[in-house]
Parts: sequence; C-alpha cells; structure tokens
Amino acid sequence: MSTTMTVKGLAPTPRKVREALHLSPRNGVDFAIDRAGLVSVPRAVTRAKGNRKAAQDDLDKKIDAIYPKLTEAEIKTLVIDDKWIARLQVAVQSELDRVSQALTGRVRELAVRYAAPLPWLSDEVATLAARVEEHLKRMGATWN
Repeated sequence: MSTTMTVKGLAPTPRKVREALHLSPRNGVDFAIDRAGLVSVPRAVTRAKGNRKAAQDDLDKKIDAIYPKLTEAEIKTLVIDDKWIARLQVAVQSELDRVSQALTGRVRELAVRYAAPLPWLSDEVATLAARVEEHLKRMGATWN
C-alpha cells in the first residue's frame, strides 16, 4: 500500500505533509499514502535548513578573517566599484528604460492624434458644415 501523492506545482511542505497524514477515506479522499516517505519530508527540510545555516556561518567566519587584511584601496574597490556602481548602473538603466517607454507611448499617441493633415481636416469640416447648414434649412431654422 505505497502510492505516491503528488499535486502538480505544489511542493511538499511540512504543513501539507501533516495535513495529508490526517486525511482518511471518510473525509472523501480515497487513496493510500506512503506515510514513511511523507514523514521524512519535514526531517529533510529541517536538515537542509541546518546545512544552509552552517554554510552561512562558515562563510561569515571566512569573511571576518579576510576583512582585517584588506587595504583601503581594496575596500574602496569592493564598496564603490563592485557594489554601488553596479546598483547605480541598474537604477540608471531601469530609469532610462522607463523614460524611453513613456516617450514611445507619447509619440504613438501623438502620431494617432495628428495622423490626418490640417488641409484634409479643414476640407472635412467645410463639408460637414455644409451638410449641417443644408439640414437646418430643410428644418426651417434660420440664424443671423
């Protein structure tokens, strides 16, 4: 009685495992659960978290050992060149992209708005004004 329970796109978290262990046929679920496999998932997650913390602590110790040996020029290179300038480049590029997109949108809007040339619009207005005047005459409306 060992059926693997998977839900597409959902990772087995400790909470989901605990919930799955409490499911039973009377709750409307009719499938077998590999309890040993499901119970080992929270333990594996805990081990992975512990390993990550240990690796982070080891890295912090190595960094702490290197910092006192750095010269002022190396610190400036790390802080200014590697950190600040990289962030500034990303910020400037994203701002340039935003402004470029805004300008492109505005140019498209203006192109649509002014697609018809002024002489054509003037002719169209004169034609429509003549039609309106004709309709008003037929209706008997007069004005000064």
